Order: sequence, then C-alpha cells, then structure tokens
Amino acid sequence: VCEGYGISTMYDTCFHKWCHRDAHEMQHCAEAWRDALTSTEREKLFKDHGVCWSELWRLPYWDSTQMLVIDSMHCVLEGLVHYHCLHVLEIDINKVGKARKMVPTFDYPWIKYSLDTTTDLQCPMKHDKEISHIGHIHRMLELPLGDGLPLEDRDTVDIMVEQLGAKLKQKNASPLKFVCRTLNLPRTYRKKVKGSWKQVEVSAKDDLIDLLIEWRLKQCMTLGEIHNVRSVDKATIEHIQAVIKDTATPSWINSVPANYGVALAGTIKADEWRTLSTIYLPIALVTLWGDDDGHSLAEGSRSLEVLDHTMALFQA
Repeated sequence: VCEGYGISTMYDTCFHKWCHRDAHEMQHCAEAWRDALTSTEREKLFKDHGVCWSELWRLPYWDSTQMLVIDSMHCVLEGLVHYHCLHVLEIDINKVGKARKMVPTFDYPWIKYSLDTTTDLQCPMKHDKEISHIGHIHRMLELPLGDGLPLEDRDTVDIMVEQLGAKLKQKNASPLKFVCRTLNLPRTYRKKVKGSWKQVEVSAKDDLIDLLIEWRLKQCMTLGEIHNVRSVDKATIEHIQAVIKDTATPSWINSVPANYGVALAGTIKADEWRTLSTIYLPIALVTLWGDDDGHSLAEGSRSLEVLDHTMALFQA
C-alpha cells in the first residue's frame, strides 16, 4: 500500500513523507501477473511490484490501498517485522563484520510507471516485461560511481561509467526513454541531415544512455558514511540476548530463544516476533540507542533515526 518498497527506499526513515501506491498501477501489475504464461515470469513480476492477482480486482470500486485488511500474523509479524529485523537492522551474527551489499548512493523521487504517465510522455511500453526495466534503471542510476577515491581520479570514474553504460544497454529503449522523459532530459538534438542541421528526436538507445549517464554524473558520486555502517554489530546482538535472558516477564508471556540472532535459534515464529517486537527489542534498542550516558541523542543522529523508524513499525 506504500511507495516505500524495494532496496532504494531501504534507508528512508522519514515515514511522515511516505505516500500511497497508485491503485490503477497496482491493478495493471496484478493483471500482468494473472496473464503471465510461466511461474518464473510471475515470480519476477511479484518481486518487482509486490502485487499478484486477486478476484477482488474484478470489482470496479476496489482500491487495495484503502480497503485492504491487514493480516497481522503474515503481513506484520512474519512479514514486516521479520524483514525489518533481518534485512534492515540486520540482527544476524553471520552478517557482523561482513561487507554490506552495494546500496543506493542517494534516494531520488522517481516518477514510477503508470499508463497515464506513459500516455502523457508519449513513450508507451511495447511489452509488459519492459515495465520492470524502469525500476531496474532507477536502481542502476542510484548506485555509486567510483570506489571512494577522489573524484579527480578520472580513470576510476571512467571505468565505472563504462560499466554503468554496459548495464543500461541491457535494457530496452522504451523504458530508457521513459526514464529520460520523467527526468526532463532533452528530447531532441541537432543532427546534420542531407547537408542541413535539423532537430532530431532522441530515440536511439545509445543516445538515451548518454543522456542518463550525463545526468548521473551530476548527482552524488560515492557512498556516504551513513550507508557504509551497519546499525547492529556483535555487541548489539549480545545486548539484545542479555535483555531477553535478564528481563522478568509474566508467566503468560511466551518465551523466545535466548540466543536470538544466531542460526542455532532456529526459525522465529509469529508469536515470538510479537514478543520480540513489543517487549525485548524496544527495551534493548531504547537502552542502547535512546540515550548517550543519560543524555538524549542529538536530533538527526543516525541511531536515533533508526530507533524512531523501528519503533514506528513496532507500534503498528
């Protein structure tokens, strides 16, 4: 129901600015899932858009962003809470000390695909599979260029630009044109035709890629410190385990694995996620990130942002 999905919005903790998804776009994605010919194609569509077909879409007034009933067990506890703890907070001893996967350098407010937008921009998709290319292009353009070396090291930047161009070349021209037009990049260029200069529409794939790379080079080049540091380290996991072990709870509260955060804890069940997210994790994270030697953390600190973001989910 929210636009904040996918890795490009993984670090967007400003939940006050989150907005609803477009119901018409979701219906189109659901119909594409329904009409897919193979299970592999369906899995890919669901991964890209998070939507599958339901008979409720036959109702002309159906709006899943307003009428969806939340299944707390599967959606919140085994879905959102599980994902947040494992993939955002990364409470997993096996991930401690390991290099983080490449994450976006910046979070651009992309204009997402919709039938109305493609009509207005006069760049319709030729096939449904091209819709997913748009999201892929967005993610490519957000990835860092260079590897932390000074930007005057042109060799490094040129190598990364060449790699970006090669990746963009794997995408079709229609989604490349869509992204160019949503960024308000030039639609025409001067070209000599039969001895005279004319304004020609930018439509060739190579020209579209050149425009996108030129735009990308004007954005933030490399990763900021905020994305390089994991929120949870070994000491944090040990603190969470100590809170689970030492906190006295009523007898009617079901127990959770005291070694939570390691593989031996096994698969965490829905009721255990409920207990973790309403009792143990709030105590552990507030005592760890909520103050600095008895004083409130400075506004805008990363730890406080992550804590506020996490608690907003746990209060849901």
